[in-house]
Amino acid sequence: MAHTRDMVKLLPEPPLDPSPLVFDLAFIDVETSHLDERVGEILDLCIVRVDSRTMQEKARFQRFFLPTKPIDPGAAAVNGYTEGLWRARGAGVMTAGDLYEILAILDGAAITGWNVKFDRGFLWEAYRQLHVRLPAVDYHMIDVAGYAWPLVVAGRVRGLSLKYSRKFFGLEGEQKHSAEADVDDEIAVFKGYMSMYVGIPRCEAWWPVAADANKEKTPTVR
Repeated sequence: MAHTRDMVKLLPEPPLDPSPLVFDLAFIDVETSHLDERVGEILDLCIVRVDSRTMQEKARFQRFFLPTKPIDPGAAAVNGYTEGLWRARGAGVMTAGDLYEILAILDGAAITGWNVKFDRGFLWEAYRQLHVRLPAVDYHMIDVAGYAWPLVVAGRVRGLSLKYSRKFFGLEGEQKHSAEADVDDEIAVFKGYMSMYVGIPRCEAWWPVAADANKEKTPTVR
């Protein structure tokens, strides 16, 4: 049986035109009152939509929400929730209006994030609970954690948690466990992993961020 490396060499060159599978990326992160979307609620939500080629930010949404049900103490310990702090941040109970506002950011994009099935599950449950149509997103989801897997296996990254990839790319400080900070970290780490595609035929030409764009924001591999 041929070695995988040899099999890859036998693959034909890709077409000159880029794939039509191009859409904006909507990075999403939530902090919640429980780990189960059927029990918990979103306390903190951030969505940042970017151009998938240039990584230029197109839209940003961030909002804190007050829960309507008891909060799991373990969840509060992670995200720092207290009613007083959330009210000071301008939080209110999530409404259909909030979700309609988000539709304009999500429609036509691909949901992207870290362990993003968790975040989408909570957001989709909120849409169902408030009887608002689901966003018309692409059926693909892009989970940035998957890019870390080969490096985890190789022992270069300690685990699949975002905090380990943050450290690998030299991001300052510790993971904050706030939705907006985590989304910004996910974008930085995503750009770091994409920089590894430099030198692959046509990838670099199609995706200039991998080589040069936003150089001052792209983290450095350690």
